[in-house]
Amino acid sequence: MNRSNLPRRLLLMGSIGVVAVIVNLTFSLLALSSASKKLHRQDLMSQAVRRQTLIDMMHDGLRADVYRSMALATDGRAELVDATKQHADNMTTWISEQAEVAKSGGFSTETAKVIVGSLADIESYTRNALDAVNEKPTADQVVKFEAQFGVLEEQLGKAGELVEKEAIDATSGARGDLRSSLRIVAFVATLAVLIVVVVSRLISRSITQRLTTLSAVLTSESRRLVTLSEQLGNSSERTSSDVDIVAANSSSVNDSVRNVSESASALGASIREISESTLRVASIAQNAVAVAERADQTVAKLGESSEQIASVIETITSIATKTNLLALNATIEAARAGEAGRGFSVVASEVKDLAQATSKATDEIQERIATIRDDTSASMAAISEIVAIVIEISALQDTIAAAVEEQAVTTNEITRVATEASSSTGDIGRSIDRVADSASGATAGAVDAQASAVQLSQLAAELEELVSAEHAPV
Repeated sequence: MNRSNLPRRLLLMGSIGVVAVIVNLTFSLLALSSASKKLHRQDLMSQAVRRQTLIDMMHDGLRADVYRSMALATDGRAELVDATKQHADNMTTWISEQAEVAKSGGFSTETAKVIVGSLADIESYTRNALDAVNEKPTADQVVKFEAQFGVLEEQLGKAGELVEKEAIDATSGARGDLRSSLRIVAFVATLAVLIVVVVSRLISRSITQRLTTLSAVLTSESRRLVTLSEQLGNSSERTSSDVDIVAANSSSVNDSVRNVSESASALGASIREISESTLRVASIAQNAVAVAERADQTVAKLGESSEQIASVIETITSIATKTNLLALNATIEAARAGEAGRGFSVVASEVKDLAQATSKATDEIQERIATIRDDTSASMAAISEIVAIVIEISALQDTIAAAVEEQAVTTNEITRVATEASSSTGDIGRSIDRVADSASGATAGAVDAQASAVQLSQLAAELEELVSAEHAPV
């Protein structure tokens, strides 16, 4: 599994979970919607049973009002009329509500037919009851009222039975739908949880495999870094040793050039005593001039060698740039390792700045120093020739008296050149000292890099153990 697949798989897991929740909610809402309709019908039927019971009570109440009217005196009839009117209004209101439910399809066809059919009889029954209580009823009124009561009693009884039966059916259906809805919701929820668990397990296993691979790579790279750090430390130590040798040789060269300068000064004093052999001295002086020119060229080469040292520094800079790229790669690898690679990133930066550039540039510096050494040897040889010529001049001092002044000038030039050469070798010595300091810093950096590499290796091992523990079966 590559890195780009991990977010996709996590997104897939989340999407499957969301889909499972949506499906669960959809089925739950559908099931609960059906149950809600049945519960609504159950409530409607419960209200219908209550109204039907109240209608039946008002039916009996109006009959009782009529019989009270038969035995009631004139003084109490007004109150009876009000009570009878209240009973009649209630009965009419409730039967009208039942009829509205029947017309809207709330009842079955048979129940609706019985309720609607009783409307006219109830209206006539309530009207006759009011007529009977307004004044003392006659025997004919009572007989007629009793007949209406019997007919309405049969109708209301049948309507009550039908309404009660529909209420029982509605209650049973609502309970059945509710149980079915709960079973559906439980089944869908369980299925959704199982799907999420299975997908999570698969993606977790895939992520664990990826972490195992990364742990192995990190362990291998940390071991390789330990090896490279050890090699870098050894190279830095050798570089420091070589630079110390070069510094010692440079000091010897500087002392030799200083001696040459002093010898040239002494030569000037000796030339002033020359008074004879003009022709021979002239020839020898020409040779001395030629040798001095060669010495000048040799010293010039020292300057060129110094420029080459500057070129080496540029080479070191170029190497540092390449090292930056290498360190960048190392940093990327560290970033892949996550939190465990943070220390490795810092160590890679230090190795970039100090160790690798100095280690790889050391060979170039040694070559340039060898060139300086050769040029210095050539300068010494030229100066030795000058010394030999001066000895010959000393042997022929009787013949070169006429050339004393010219030789004095030549000797002064030799002294100046030697002084400049001494100054140049001093600069070279200081540069070598700086290189030695850099080599020492590189050695210390290599030691730090090695310690950090060991720590990174330990972190990689801990990561591998953690991944193994997570992947192991419970």
